[in-house]
Amino acid sequence: MLSVLFGALITLASAWCCGRVLAARLGIGFARGERPLYALVLGAPVLSLLLFAMSALRIVYDGSLLALGALLALAAWRWGGGAPREDDPAPLPRLWRWLFPAVWLPFAIIAALHALAPEMSPDGSSYHLGVVARFYRAHGFTPFPHLMYGQMPQGFDILYLMAFAFGRHSAAALVHCGFLLVLPWLALRIGQRAGHPVAGAAAGLLVMLSPVVMIDGASAYNDAALAVVLLGAFGLAIRRENLAVPLGLLAGYAFSIKYTAFVAVFWCFFVVFVKDWRAWRALAAYCAAAVAVIAPWLVRNALTYGNPVAPFYSKWFPNPYMHESFEQDYREWMRWYDGLEHVSQLPWALTVDGSVLGGLLGPVFLLAPLSLLALRHPLGRRALLAAAVFALPYAANVGTRFLIPALPFLAFALALALPARALPALVILHALLSLPPVVDRYAGEHAWRIKDLHPRAALRLEEPIKFMAREWPPYRRAALIERATARGAVVLVSSPIPESYTSRETRALYLSAQGDRLADLLVMPLMQVRQPLHRFRFDFPEQQLRAVRVIQTEGASKDIWSIGELNVHSGSGTLARSGEWRLRASAFPWDLPFAFDRSSVTRWRAWRRPAPGDWIEVDFGSPRAITAVTLDMSADQWTVRMRLEGRAEKGDWQLLSAEPVRSERPPPLGLRRMAVEEIKRAGVTHLMVVEGDFGWEDFRDHEDLWGIREAGRVDNVRLYRLE
Repeated sequence: MLSVLFGALITLASAWCCGRVLAARLGIGFARGERPLYALVLGAPVLSLLLFAMSALRIVYDGSLLALGALLALAAWRWGGGAPREDDPAPLPRLWRWLFPAVWLPFAIIAALHALAPEMSPDGSSYHLGVVARFYRAHGFTPFPHLMYGQMPQGFDILYLMAFAFGRHSAAALVHCGFLLVLPWLALRIGQRAGHPVAGAAAGLLVMLSPVVMIDGASAYNDAALAVVLLGAFGLAIRRENLAVPLGLLAGYAFSIKYTAFVAVFWCFFVVFVKDWRAWRALAAYCAAAVAVIAPWLVRNALTYGNPVAPFYSKWFPNPYMHESFEQDYREWMRWYDGLEHVSQLPWALTVDGSVLGGLLGPVFLLAPLSLLALRHPLGRRALLAAAVFALPYAANVGTRFLIPALPFLAFALALALPARALPALVILHALLSLPPVVDRYAGEHAWRIKDLHPRAALRLEEPIKFMAREWPPYRRAALIERATARGAVVLVSSPIPESYTSRETRALYLSAQGDRLADLLVMPLMQVRQPLHRFRFDFPEQQLRAVRVIQTEGASKDIWSIGELNVHSGSGTLARSGEWRLRASAFPWDLPFAFDRSSVTRWRAWRRPAPGDWIEVDFGSPRAITAVTLDMSADQWTVRMRLEGRAEKGDWQLLSAEPVRSERPPPLGLRRMAVEEIKRAGVTHLMVVEGDFGWEDFRDHEDLWGIREAGRVDNVRLYRLE
């Protein structure tokens, strides 16, 4: 327990020290109640940059992190006291002076107990802390070519690195919980400064008590922290002075927390511009501060993955780590979750049910349309504008928690729209409806929320490992991997596991270019439609050709063009590939060797939806006498149509054949063993299969054909060793 508390406190205190120094050096005046809150918010991006530098230099050790904390404490003592003090703004009415803490405190205890308990959140235990654990073991940054989530910027997650070093998972969750607990107090102070203390108090509690915000903020996620950062920027924006540098820092930091917060960069720029559009120095300072926080992550991604905004926009920044087709499918999936049939279902799904969208805001947010009445207040207009801007990315992912960044501003507007005398009743009602036992009575069974508290495990009266092994099946999968594999093992899994609880490396299917290819290898032996059973032959009179090119002529479908094997024929037989050959393609050229490797289980795929003009080209290095080109292809590309062109030593491309002749091939033998051999070449040593996954019975019944042996099992999961 002491190590957990120390890990969280040294991280939060280090951020607070950074913010205290920054505020003093910039001469920002805060009232007594505002200073510690803004110090934490402003210090987070500074600490994030310091930890980024340590990670880039690979000097992340317990001793170096302790030294950093000590140096920041010394800096705060030496240079953090020079900021001017302002008078306290409008006080709270007497009723709210006891109502606010009386409501905040029990939910703060609930959140803290949940954060202190073993981290069992889906994303927190898998990739948020899985990435951090890998960084910690490597003493700095390590690439994640096999996991899209590891390629995203970790502006807030990198703070977990400091907490994780000393208190592991619970310390990291407690850091996020610290930001959650600050949120209502920050909203209160903003309301006081704007002359609406009651609206600020009510808005802060409405947000914090929301079931999805509570579970998110008490887990190792980053959505609640992003909301606090945006709320801090809003508080600075309503002040009279033009605080360009801190606004730039917070806007850039928001982007580094989540790509979807890119709108904060434009919103804060608008704020700086409106305050004084002639102050070009302020605008330049804002841009410099924002770039200082954003650029390190973009540069890291550009150097590591060849894409500054990895793992997205691979169409603009082609790279071997992510496929265009995955991003297209991922965006479509996130825009509309399975189970939603009509947009009219969204209000109920977001506020009451929560099953389909992964969490609920609480029934009182059914009153959200009333927030438009806040347009009569200047603060209400600003809050509604901020809510609209920060809600724009929600169209890209309709999960409930992706509304959290906009929620504080919607709550502000709602509190301003309603009569002040109605707000105590609204907050009390929201508190009662947000108590975990009450939420259980109306929310959907699968809604993400705090269902149970585990005080014995949280207070370490029960060993967390034993608790998780008993209560949480995903941990048992991670423990199986740790127990049944040797150091250096790489395990292929059908879906992410709590990777932060194992020192072994896992590769998840479909979450990277490699994951897509490994999934294709596993499925091909089980589905004839993916096997190269069709041969397309282009015949033409013998010609001396330097290069040939196959061009895809159709589009407007979701098929992905693929070629299992491409063979070039002369009068004397099939040409053997030589080192002089140069292979090129219009899409994903990194997989081209698989179309020339004489293997029936591998194939080149364009990994994007077909477009007329896509091509694959073979340059022989010198003219060859060519009579035909054959393509062995699968049937899962019904709309693909092709023609063949050739080019002599000198001259332009000429049409050789407008259409191939198709013939059928017998199914190749030994595909299962061939697939496993290819998977082993990718570095994988083990395969984890869940009963119910596609083809799991085939792995169970045909271990010899696959070349695998069961290494262990737990619950409905089997772990196989690749022989």
